[in-house]
Amino acid sequence: MARFLLLARSTGRSARVKGDPVAVFDDSHIFGEREDKSIWLANGNAETAWPGIFFVLDVLGITLEEAKRMIQVHKRAATAGDDEFDAPDAADRFVILGRHRWNFDIGGKLTVKERRDITNKGILRLTKKKLNSYTVDRSGLGDSLITASPRDI
Repeated sequence: MARFLLLARSTGRSARVKGDPVAVFDDSHIFGEREDKSIWLANGNAETAWPGIFFVLDVLGITLEEAKRMIQVHKRAATAGDDEFDAPDAADRFVILGRHRWNFDIGGKLTVKERRDITNKGILRLTKKKLNSYTVDRSGLGDSLITASPRDI
C-alpha cells in the first residue's frame, strides 16, 4: 500500500490544482495533524478549524515505486519550436512539463460517497485499479495507467 498526500484545493498558481499529488509514502507513514484530519481531531482541535489543505489517499495493491511515478518530473525532448532553446545543442535539451503529470480527478470522477468521505474524513482508501480509473494524464500522452515501467519520451 502507498499513502498519497493530495491537495484538497487549488493553490491559485496554475501548476497546482485540487487533486495534485504532493508527496507519497509507504503504508507505515503517519501524517501530522495538518495533513490527517483524524489526528487533528485526536489532538483536541475543533473540526471547524480544520485547515483542509490536504487529503490522504491510501491505495491498496500499489508499490511505493509505482506510486512515486505520480510525483516524478515529466519531461520531453526540446524541438525547434521551443524558443528558449536557441542554441546549437538544442536537440540535447529537455522541456520540463511540470512536476505533476498526473492528477486525481477528485471533483469529476469520484462517486458521491467517495467525495463525501474524502471531504468529511480527509482520507479515502482505494484499490490500484480504481486509482487508475480516476487518474488524469495532463501531459496528453495517454499513458494514464500507473505501472512500474513508465513510458519514456
